[in-house]
Amino acid sequence: DAAWELEAYVYESMDASDVNCGDSFWADACTMVYCDGKRDASEKAGMMMSIPFFLGAISSPFIGALSDRYGYRLLLTTCSCLTLLIAHLLLAFDDKSPVVPLVFQGVGFSIYAAVMWPMVACVTETQYLGIAYGVLISFINISLSFFPMMVAGLYDVSNSYLPDVELFFVGSATCGLALSLCITYVDCKSGVGLNQPAAVLVDVNVDVLDDDVLCSSEGNKQGYLLSDDGNIMEERL
Repeated sequence: DAAWELEAYVYESMDASDVNCGDSFWADACTMVYCDGKRDASEKAGMMMSIPFFLGAISSPFIGALSDRYGYRLLLTTCSCLTLLIAHLLLAFDDKSPVVPLVFQGVGFSIYAAVMWPMVACVTETQYLGIAYGVLISFINISLSFFPMMVAGLYDVSNSYLPDVELFFVGSATCGLALSLCITYVDCKSGVGLNQPAAVLVDVNVDVLDDDVLCSSEGNKQGYLLSDDGNIMEERL
């Protein structure tokens, strides 16, 4: 056949890696059923893997709006880590359809994206926002650089993604859960109020700004030269 890539196909022994479904010899003649099944499996896998991102695209704006209105950012962050933990446990030990754990992943990603980023602005002064987001992106990229290598190493050891690779992500989600609980504790002790609605946080920041302006104005009226942070630099004559 002119569409065949090779002139002869002779094998003393064969395995799945010898089958090239891009070759007409395999796809249309010798292993047509196998190649059709492999193609269908690839399409189904692509649809499955799109579930978390599709859910994230739809639900993130609504979760962000609810967080702005009612608060509970730290609680939502904890729920996000817990949801991802459950998702990876299901992928590691449940041999049924992956739809449910992938839905859990999508929900966890949505909560994380909608809640975590605004909290940076809540605890960072305006003049340092660029640095704060830059450091955060740096840490994210560091993890994205090392995690694939760690996953590849785990796969080489066991020659399988299950359950070792998923258990690695379970450990990562557990660390995230522990950190979110620690941040919740620190927030309660410090009184920052990250669980407060956005309107409350804005009012608090405005009140603090007004107090700073009032102190600066009063200091100037009394004949003091004040620094940017409100401290007295020298007395005017």
